[in-house]
Amino acid sequence: MLKSIKDPSDLSVTLQAMAQLQQKADLARPLSQDDVQGITWQQAALRAAVFNEITLNGTQFHQMRFEQVTFSACDFSQSSFVECEFINCTFVGCKMAQTQWKHSQINQCSVTECDFTEANITQLIAQGLVLTQCQLPQTQWQQSQFKDGAFLSCQLKASAVEQCVFENMALNEIDFSTLLWHGNRLSQVMMLQCVWSKLVFADESWQFCTLTQSQLMECEFKGADLKHCNFSKCALSNCLFQQCDLTQTLFIEASAQQCRWLDTLLPAANFNQSELVLCRFEKVRADKMLAQDSIISECQFDHCDFSMSDFSHGQFLQCDVQFCDFTFANVHKVQKTGGTWRKNNEKSLRVTDEVQEAAECVTHNWAVSAWRKNTQNPLQGQ
Repeated sequence: MLKSIKDPSDLSVTLQAMAQLQQKADLARPLSQDDVQGITWQQAALRAAVFNEITLNGTQFHQMRFEQVTFSACDFSQSSFVECEFINCTFVGCKMAQTQWKHSQINQCSVTECDFTEANITQLIAQGLVLTQCQLPQTQWQQSQFKDGAFLSCQLKASAVEQCVFENMALNEIDFSTLLWHGNRLSQVMMLQCVWSKLVFADESWQFCTLTQSQLMECEFKGADLKHCNFSKCALSNCLFQQCDLTQTLFIEASAQQCRWLDTLLPAANFNQSELVLCRFEKVRADKMLAQDSIISECQFDHCDFSMSDFSHGQFLQCDVQFCDFTFANVHKVQKTGGTWRKNNEKSLRVTDEVQEAAECVTHNWAVSAWRKNTQNPLQGQ
């Protein structure tokens, strides 16, 4: 690990060189390769500078502070950034392959089309960091925190993300399929149109996260906290949710094939207009769940609590339902075709819902009235 400059004379030389570099930056022209030649990048600060096509590969940056600095098409390959701080900085088209980041901070920075292949990021604190179309394959992310930022259309192939915190982030259009993902905590994270394949999420915490229009294939969630997450319009295939908390989670217009919900909490979850095929629900607490207008085909339900749930206008096609509690459930105009229903508690089952009947009657009368009005003599009143 780098050590701070202890010799006062060395520190004085460094500060003097950095002061001269700052004077050149203040001239509002991009710095040149000659300007940075021989600079020791330790225990100093630089503000409002522009680095353009400068090569600093293999450089050690220690306790440096960069504020409002622009780095364009620079080469930092194999460099290290230890206890550094970047504030309102911009990186565009830079080479950052095999860089080392330790105990550094990034605040309100933009990084676009940069290559971080095989970079190692440890205990980084980033707020307002936006990475766009960056190459991040085979990167290591450990014990870092990301807040109020975004990773947009970035490539993370064969990377490892472990014990990191993501809060109020956007991680959109990313293929997470080949990631090693372990012990991370997410809150209010947007992951739109992403791909997740063959990943295991054990004891993860994802709260208020949105995965709309994403694909999840052969993923396992075990002991995960997924309260208030949004899986609407997602395509789930052969996924497992075991001993998870999915309280008030949304699966609106989602499609799920061969998925399993086992010993899991689903109270007040919303499966409205979803399509479930060959799925299994076992020992699931799903009271007050919504599944209106859903199509449920060849699914198995065993020892589940669906009390006060709403399945109105849904379809159960060739389903096996046993030992389930439907107390006060709403099955208004539910269609059951084939399958087996046995030893279920259907006490006070709401087969006809008066409120819905009234609403549907009003809608029907309005539609008839509108049809009659539109079919009147078109010459009338002219």
